[in-house]
Amino acid sequence: MRNSGLSAISLILVFTVLVISSPAQPPSSQPNEGIEQNSLQFYALVNAVIIEGDRRIEDATILIDGTTIAAVGRDIEIPKKAKRIDLTGKVVYPGFVDAFSSYAVSLSAQPDSAPHWNELITPQISVAKNYKTNSATNAQFRSIGFTTRLVAPENGILKGQSTIVTNGDSNATDQIIHTHSMQHARLSVSRGRDDYPDSPMGAVALARQTLLDATWHSQQWKAFNDKELIKRPERNDALNALSGVVSGHQTIVFEAANEQYLLRADRVAREFELDAIILGSGREYRRLDAVKATGRQLIIPVSFSRPPNVGTFESARDVSYTDLMHWDHAPSNPATLQDAGIEFAIT
Repeated sequence: MRNSGLSAISLILVFTVLVISSPAQPPSSQPNEGIEQNSLQFYALVNAVIIEGDRRIEDATILIDGTTIAAVGRDIEIPKKAKRIDLTGKVVYPGFVDAFSSYAVSLSAQPDSAPHWNELITPQISVAKNYKTNSATNAQFRSIGFTTRLVAPENGILKGQSTIVTNGDSNATDQIIHTHSMQHARLSVSRGRDDYPDSPMGAVALARQTLLDATWHSQQWKAFNDKELIKRPERNDALNALSGVVSGHQTIVFEAANEQYLLRADRVAREFELDAIILGSGREYRRLDAVKATGRQLIIPVSFSRPPNVGTFESARDVSYTDLMHWDHAPSNPATLQDAGIEFAIT
């Protein structure tokens, strides 16, 4: 299995200084009238403690050239024009990356697409084309050290393509740093749905059929472009958007509501030889050996449930043993995976 998914997230991780924000540049190439004004400045953040991987650098300097970190370390020559900022007693570390968040996007936002016949198959949806920044959300992420996050489409079975954004105060155009990052899927549907599919079994069947169709669609277009077919295949943006997934060139992230869904997603990924990552549920400790046997990279939530209400005899009767066990074991789930040698990111 290729390990391109989480590696891609790691490569996107930018060494972000959390103690200062540089002015964002306008997303326009329109030429200025008159003399060009360069408002970018040099900053020298001195006397900082820097955490870089396993290294701890004391009395270090960070040299910033406009919006670029030019140098990090000790004994750095500081230009005379640099503005010094003393960070004595401060610790600077790389910004965290939230490996998964969701954003509601519908096909109505892309009216020119040639859609799939089923409304839950929308792999052609791109968060990057519709993303709008939210200053309050960005501030919340920054307040706990997260400077970057992956944003995926919220709804559907084959849901669409995520983007990677920064949590800065600039506009959406400046925040997007990687557009078509990964494809996303969920092999289930909401309860009470009347149309097909209306069950997890139907969702799996539809996803498998669509992946088969996407493979066939790619083969037909290749044959047409190679002059082996006379009739031009139909335009289908949904199947075309899956071409990178079925060929193994784009990673797909399966969302798993529990450990059983995780194993089911792994089976589908193996059937089609997909480069897949699985967004877990935090309950992987319950089938640890089976989860490890998949060999998959995981994204693990660290949002833990509140203590069950057992204050009275009546309320305690409404709390199941399973709920009590999960409340007790969930916080140690990441450590359990780490001890088992399972590679994961967190959200």
